[in-house]
This record gives sequence, structure tokens and C-alpha cells, in this order.
Amino acid sequence: MTKTIFTQYRRRLAVQWEGQSHDGPKPISFVAEAQAQIVAMADCWIVEETLRPGALAPRGKYCYINSFGVAKTLRGKGVGTALADYIHQKVVEDGCTGSYLWFSAYNQQASSFWRRCGYAPVWTSFQRRESPDR
Repeated sequence: MTKTIFTQYRRRLAVQWEGQSHDGPKPISFVAEAQAQIVAMADCWIVEETLRPGALAPRGKYCYINSFGVAKTLRGKGVGTALADYIHQKVVEDGCTGSYLWFSAYNQQASSFWRRCGYAPVWTSFQRRESPDR
């Protein structure tokens, strides 16, 4: 987890803890600690999906996992899996239909991690860029 990410995350937490109003979905944050240090974190939003055109999921209340990180030294040791399982369990207990997230198809580590956590691909995105020679 880089210093920049950690700083931005702490800033978002401060806004939540101070009870500042915000527009949009309800934010919710999760952390995993070891020896009084944050070793993993997730910044999530609770969203209500409707059957509107362009909806990301079928109608229902969902947890959108906006960002998720585990300290580099603890990757592959079950910390991220435990946090992902805990998030899903808690949001379902709170009435969510499920949870979803986005990540780059080029991120092989994320792809295998989220599949092991029980997530499956739902959407496919395509992109076209002009070649640098044009």
C-alpha cells in the first residue's frame, strides 16, 4: 500500500468520521489490522440499483468495492481473502443483494484473487485508441 493511497484513504475516513455530508452512495470502509497497524483496507459504497438503462446490476442494494489493498508483505497470506469474505458477509447481513467491483483485465493478480473469492466476470469492456503514428 503506497503512502499516497494510504493518505487519500485516511482523508476519506476523516470525512466519514466527522459526519460530513456527501452526495451519492453511502460510504463504508473496512480495515484489517495486525499489531496495531492497518494491513489491508477497502473503501466501499452502498448503492441501490434500479432497472434503469445502464444499470450495473439487477435491481437491489449492493456493495460496490471502490478500492481494495493489502500490504505488499502480506499478499498471498490470506489477509485479503479474509477481508473480502468479511465484507461480503457483513453487507449481506445488512441487506445487500451482493457486491461488485471493477479492475483492469491486465491485472492478472486481481483477476485470480477475485475469482478465488467467488466473484465472476459480468461485463466486458472494449477500448480503441489511435495509434501514435497517426
